[in-house]
Amino acid sequence: MKRYFFFILFCYSISIFGQQKSIVVYGDTRTNHDIHQKVVDAIESVDPVAVFHTGDLVGYGVMAKNWEVFDTITDSMRKKSKFYPALGNHEMESKKFYNHFDVPKTGYYSENINGIHFIVLNSNIDVSKESEQYKWLEDDLKSVDDSVLFKIIVMHHPPFSTGKHQPDEKSLRKSIVPLFEKYGVDIVFSGHDHCYERSFVNGIYYII
Repeated sequence: MKRYFFFILFCYSISIFGQQKSIVVYGDTRTNHDIHQKVVDAIESVDPVAVFHTGDLVGYGVMAKNWEVFDTITDSMRKKSKFYPALGNHEMESKKFYNHFDVPKTGYYSENINGIHFIVLNSNIDVSKESEQYKWLEDDLKSVDDSVLFKIIVMHHPPFSTGKHQPDEKSLRKSIVPLFEKYGVDIVFSGHDHCYERSFVNGIYYII
């Protein structure tokens, strides 16, 4: 069976002090390296201040060769723009992910960039109400300053999708989606399902 793979590239531009600044979100780059290179070239052409990756950076996270290919393609981009990866299921058991990127060993973290509050979640681990990640997420959302323009989530698994991984979504909708709604999250970016979808649910855009 021939495999088809899709890269979704989202570029957001915001005017800061009269200058246009771009922030890019993309993901699922584990195959079709020639296309990945073209996507990275397109990203570099807009000179973004930050690039977010929704996970599944490589095909098999424990294999050094996979990371060598990823580095060859993205090295120039990551030197020019701050890079924020989410942990995908294809690298979730790999220490190489954490050796590669300056991110917490939990796999979840947040960052304020040009008036936007970004939260990167680790959807590979427990997100139930009893989990440490859930508690951290609620505390983080509570602490967001009122001056923030948008609250944006980046995570690998989508809470809403018509793709083939729908069983993965149920626990997310039950646990953390109510937090998104309670604290006014604006957009949730995900990957995992190799398709483009955009949903609008209870005031939040969900983009795959």
